[in-house]
Amino acid sequence: MRNKAGYAMKLIWWHAIRAAEEEMAKHKPPKDRKFGKGVVKCRRCGTTVGVIRKYNLYICRRCLNEIGPLLGFKVYE
Repeated sequence: MRNKAGYAMKLIWWHAIRAAEEEMAKHKPPKDRKFGKGVVKCRRCGTTVGVIRKYNLYICRRCLNEIGPLLGFKVYE
């Protein structure tokens, strides 16, 4: 069986550490990008990963897989 007093002390200590970390942490907004991969976003979902820019699509590969047939592309599994 656990030592209840020891467990309670650990719990109090953990919450005190979390509160101190939240006070110390400062949130900086993301930097505005002027060039590079971070500038190009998917028109549909907004991700910056896997964006296809060919033919000025600016759609990520996941969205292209979902709406590709509507745009006239063949989707292979």
